[in-house]
Amino acid sequence: MTDLEGGVRADIGRRSPELERMKPLGAVVDASRGAFVVAVPRLKGELDRAEGARAALPQLKDAGGLPRWREVVLVVAFLVGVVAVSFILPSPRNGRVAIDVDAGALWVGVLAVVSLVGLVSQERTRPRSKYFGSRTRNGFRMYLFLAVLWAVALAFIVINWDEVDDYEPWGPIAGVCLLAAAILGAIALAVYARRADRDALGSPEFIHATEPVVDPVEQWWAGVALKLSPAERGSADKSYDVVLTVLEEKRIIRPQDARRLRRKKPPVVWAGDAS
Repeated sequence: MTDLEGGVRADIGRRSPELERMKPLGAVVDASRGAFVVAVPRLKGELDRAEGARAALPQLKDAGGLPRWREVVLVVAFLVGVVAVSFILPSPRNGRVAIDVDAGALWVGVLAVVSLVGLVSQERTRPRSKYFGSRTRNGFRMYLFLAVLWAVALAFIVINWDEVDDYEPWGPIAGVCLLAAAILGAIALAVYARRADRDALGSPEFIHATEPVVDPVEQWWAGVALKLSPAERGSADKSYDVVLTVLEEKRIIRPQDARRLRRKKPPVVWAGDAS
């Protein structure tokens, strides 16, 4: 056993409990990086400095985006608003409606209001949204689109009011009132969103909080292969091969994964891609 192989095996042995808790491909990346440092110890100082720079960036934990559940609420609320009109508007395929105005008007109004409430509940944080945030300017467009869509539905209901039962018109009337309120609410949201996005994009705090954050450690690993001499590259590649052998022996990765990963170039794995 060479000194390099012994060093890599020792490094993996020390971190086996941690590696076993990881997903297999994550363990490959982590172990291969540890083995790289064993193979090319002169670069450890650079890596330590990159890790120190990462520690000074607490925004890496939250780069300013919305929590996923808030994004989900925004998307679902928007989709509910779109689906609301599908009850009564004619289908583009056959021109038929799912429900006539008498039965569907109330549902349209209720769903439009539900959609609006969901959007209003997220408007305070919407500027940081990936899909509807200030940088995309999609918030204003989304609200205006819903207002126009609901206005079309309202006009359709009014035009086809003869379908309403004259003796029991209160359901459709309530639906029309709710739909009209939702339209006004969407217009108000569009105006507010345009102003909020303009203010956010002019705020240094917002720009700093939402601009992409580069992880110094990941950036270092992405370019580490360019720092190697031919001899160091040979040692580093050998360390990667030893990693796969040891992880397969420890059953952290499967034999078929090891075979596939041996065909992958080590710099790609050091950069974080073991897929």
